[in-house]
Amino acid sequence: MTTPTPPQRLLAIGDIHGYLDELRQLLDLVQPTTADKVIFLGDYVDRGPDSQGVLNELNWFGECFPQTVFLRGNHEQMFMDALDWREVEQLQARKDVPAEGWQTVLAELQSRADFFGLRLSDLDRIWRREGGLETIASFDGSLENVRPVQRAFLKKTKIFHEEWLNTEESDPWSDRRFLFVHAGTDVTQLPQQQHPLVLMNHRGFAEPGKTSPWTVVHGHTIRLDGPEMKPKRINLDTGVYLKGGRLTCCDVLTRQFWQV
Repeated sequence: MTTPTPPQRLLAIGDIHGYLDELRQLLDLVQPTTADKVIFLGDYVDRGPDSQGVLNELNWFGECFPQTVFLRGNHEQMFMDALDWREVEQLQARKDVPAEGWQTVLAELQSRADFFGLRLSDLDRIWRREGGLETIASFDGSLENVRPVQRAFLKKTKIFHEEWLNTEESDPWSDRRFLFVHAGTDVTQLPQQQHPLVLMNHRGFAEPGKTSPWTVVHGHTIRLDGPEMKPKRINLDTGVYLKGGRLTCCDVLTRQFWQV
């Protein structure tokens, strides 16, 4: 996507994992304005104490700043799969719902289980083990309490986002191109040609070289010693849920960063 008028700051925020207080502190520190553009890199839920509160805060933030981009992390996908699995089980048990009402969703869940070499029932079990129990607790102990507006927010999240800054040739940041993903990407391929679950889960991509068409901005791979700043890659997962971890925001245009 080409941005005709470049934002004053192009802000990316790393993995939040249910830490609402830290998110609010970080936003207070950075003070985003309508002249900025903010990209959240995913993993809003699981592990931390208030996943529901984070989803509500982000939904409110998106209403205040409509240019905001919300990416989907592997934890959002696991949460969505858990919600879908629960719904399929409920529909399967009903006699008044035709199979067509749940078979498409079931097939999608099965395809994701197959991708990881798992049984279908493993999707829910693994999610609970990887922080899902904390998310359920934030919804007062039941997925029944997940509201439609929260599910709608999750479904609108993007798998990747491109930002092309075409400005005056005299501008030192002229023709800057950024690719935002949750986990990383193979820069020898277009992101839309790669499996969404790879972009949300994979670690260990080859380092983008000088000829890479993008600077890749991502999270997912924790670095407790601070954000990782490479010539063509920026990693902003600084392990907020771990001892010594923090939540990080970075203006990718200047590489200034803030942490709480």
